[in-house]
Amino acid sequence: MRLNGLCLESAMHLSHWLVVLLLCLVAPAARSAESAIPYESLKQGDEVTDAVRIGRRVIVLPPGRWRLVSRSERPVSPQGLVKLGNIVSLSFDEILDGRFNRALDVSATPQSSSINWIDEPCKDQGDSFWIEDRKQGINNQFCIRVGFAHGVVDEARGPAYESWAREIKNKGIGYSREMPFILATKYTRSDFLRIRLQFDPAISGIPNGSEAGRPLNAWNPGNVLPGSKHRQFYDAIRTWAPTFASAIARNFDADESLRSMDFSSPSLPPK
Repeated sequence: MRLNGLCLESAMHLSHWLVVLLLCLVAPAARSAESAIPYESLKQGDEVTDAVRIGRRVIVLPPGRWRLVSRSERPVSPQGLVKLGNIVSLSFDEILDGRFNRALDVSATPQSSSINWIDEPCKDQGDSFWIEDRKQGINNQFCIRVGFAHGVVDEARGPAYESWAREIKNKGIGYSREMPFILATKYTRSDFLRIRLQFDPAISGIPNGSEAGRPLNAWNPGNVLPGSKHRQFYDAIRTWAPTFASAIARNFDADESLRSMDFSSPSLPPK
């Protein structure tokens, strides 16, 4: 707000108008890059609210107070044989009003390299609710998927996630066993970016179901009834998907004007 006030006040002085105009245009565009936290410095429990820097890339995050759950790196081996650099993966949670409200997963290549992919992220529908395939070629993929994660806390695996799950339970933090998500994967021969955002359906008053497995689960699209709260929840994420996809594409293209607020939020059904 101070910058905006400076722009208005200083614009009255014609001798300074050009400098002020440049400040007004450039300063906002640099904000996310300047506030981006290098991923190497993040420790479990650290909080991020704006953007992270992964190598040369600045990844703007959806609006929220994101607490780091896990940080890892793995070799990029699309053919299972050749190591072509690393993919950095960061997992976050958001605790709000005593509940595990959302989860955010970010995976990205920190540096560009030449990769021949064999993956096709939209090729398998699985039990996803909806998929949009924007593929332009085997090495130019863009997939947006809406589905659900099963056993998010109860079936946590790996030291970091198991420690996190124990904390959730020991502190009496509420959570849902299933969490609907939106996932966008975009890559070319040189870069890779995947971001997944999960939601607590209790936001809309949807309780945990009694079904243990995925095939009979109430969130499995084959079991979702028209007009049900589950269907309304999915539809809200699906309606919002183009906005989410646009932000992911801008992140991938290193659009310096991208802000957290540009992700917006889905209009989830009320309780």
